[in-house]
Amino acid sequence: MARFDAPWDRSLKVSTGFFLVLMLGMAIGFVAFDTRLYPGPSAFRWSLLLGPVIVALVIPGVWVLAPRDYTIEGGELTVNRPLFPVRIPLASIRDVTRVDRRQAGAFLKVSGAAGLFGHYGRFYSRPLGTFRLYATRRDHLVVIDTDSGRFVVTPAMPERFVEALQRAGAAPGSTAGLSRGPRPGSARAAR
Repeated sequence: MARFDAPWDRSLKVSTGFFLVLMLGMAIGFVAFDTRLYPGPSAFRWSLLLGPVIVALVIPGVWVLAPRDYTIEGGELTVNRPLFPVRIPLASIRDVTRVDRRQAGAFLKVSGAAGLFGHYGRFYSRPLGTFRLYATRRDHLVVIDTDSGRFVVTPAMPERFVEALQRAGAAPGSTAGLSRGPRPGSARAAR
């Protein structure tokens, strides 16, 4: 088994801290506003629970889907998360490429999370096209093209990560990883 950490960069630490403080502040503010708006004893108000309940659901909900690390074992690459790990069969990998952040272009979030415990979900960039991102930093990108689509990950040691994938039987790296659409011959290209 090969395990690769997914260290947080400074921007993720700052944005996570900011979002946590903001969400907790909003929950406290919601309760404070409600008690000022309706002072004195009154019947139980569901609105007092709204802010804290939202925070109690959103923060853990985002955390359980954020990438923690990556493992290569048993014929698959796994993006480890507290719940619902992402498993990519090595046999489906067609290309593995290290990409510089400037080459990857600006990322547009289609769905997912960006900045709270990680960056994950479906994203788009002009050079990469549509892809699934499982990242904890903005540099050291590894693009993985598979039969089912494109993935982008950010392991701690990207060179060793690519080598480990190649040793485990994944396709060799190349510079073809920046083509916009699916690779010729892939399952998506055949549709």
